[in-house]
Amino acid sequence: MILTIIKSDEEKEIVLAAAEKLKKQLINFTFQNEKLRIFIDQRDMRGGEKFWHWIKKGVPLIAELGRRDIDTQTVMLCKRNDPNLSKQAVSQAILLSSVVSVLEDMQKSLFQKAQDFMLNNIISVTNADEFKKVFTQNTDESLNNRFISCYAKDTKELESLLKSLKATARCIPLKQNDQPGICIFTGEKIDKKTIFAKAY
Repeated sequence: MILTIIKSDEEKEIVLAAAEKLKKQLINFTFQNEKLRIFIDQRDMRGGEKFWHWIKKGVPLIAELGRRDIDTQTVMLCKRNDPNLSKQAVSQAILLSSVVSVLEDMQKSLFQKAQDFMLNNIISVTNADEFKKVFTQNTDESLNNRFISCYAKDTKELESLLKSLKATARCIPLKQNDQPGICIFTGEKIDKKTIFAKAY
């Protein structure tokens, strides 16, 4: 996303022309087998309003471009995964040479963060009482907002239990060891574990 910062009518034509030029250069790059989608926000709004509009939409990179940036051949760049959403002055040449690697690094970082969160919040349970304990209001903070991984056969009884606990089956992970297990509710053999979570 290129946000134009235009402070006067005299600047408008110069800034928009520079934004179009930068866009034409950026759309030649590909990321994950797709051409980059570059948009220019030239709405007549304050820069901060435009910025927050696109941050809320989850745009990965925002480049602010104004008259001063054109004079110095830079942009003010913000990465969506920066917890402080800080802006850095980056030369346009560096932006053009590194935009794909920046997006790749962001993708890896976001994926790793999501994977770590998932793995750190999955609890394996081996019996029905443990299952109920995790999804029942309790004072054990370590069990709040967790996922459960267990062998569980899909039965009407399980469906009824999940409804009473306000929990749902979320997925059957594709990557599992090939060892069958025992359903914690019926005692029957079952091939795969299922992930369950509380519905909020």
